[in-house]
Amino acid sequence: MVNVKRGFRRLAWVITALALPAVAWLAYESSSHRVGYDARLLSRDDTVDHIWQKPVHIENLGILYFPVSSSDSEIVAEVRRRFTLRTNPAAFKKEAGKYAISEFAAEVRSKQRAGDSRLDEFVNLPDVELTEKILAKYPEYQSWVTFHRFKMEPRSQRRPMWAAAVSLVSIAVLALLLQGGISIVGWIVAGFRATESDRS
Repeated sequence: MVNVKRGFRRLAWVITALALPAVAWLAYESSSHRVGYDARLLSRDDTVDHIWQKPVHIENLGILYFPVSSSDSEIVAEVRRRFTLRTNPAAFKKEAGKYAISEFAAEVRSKQRAGDSRLDEFVNLPDVELTEKILAKYPEYQSWVTFHRFKMEPRSQRRPMWAAAVSLVSIAVLALLLQGGISIVGWIVAGFRATESDRS
């Protein structure tokens, strides 16, 4: 006589074993997590998609463009780690013969006070924002000031141990569901058979 229940149990173990490589691959692929950012210096001609980028102004340096998905705590941590005068003095060094941002902003304000009404809309802005808007409106001043723009690109890393743990738990749950399901169906079928034998 064919033992249907045992056959289905073995089939369930085969399915579980065949699923293991796929589950392990999916877990490994999804184990990627952000571990930091790589800073790419943008040239004056590089454009930034402001829909997907969040600008962070750094005094006397310029602008860091973070992905909009970046949390405030991530931004603060990355700025402290890489973009302070203490951690990265070279980034704040002005180029020879050019203004630093604060110097350029002071020059713009002095020209406005001297009667240049074209600059009225800028003078009350913070130094970095003032410089950014002046350079956007009057690109001929690009060569006057050291103004950096960095695009902060997320750097990811995979977690093999996390992926292995997720794979083992997933396979255990799959095996439990399959074997448990077979046991429940077998128990129900046995109940119907017992009812039929009681009638006869």
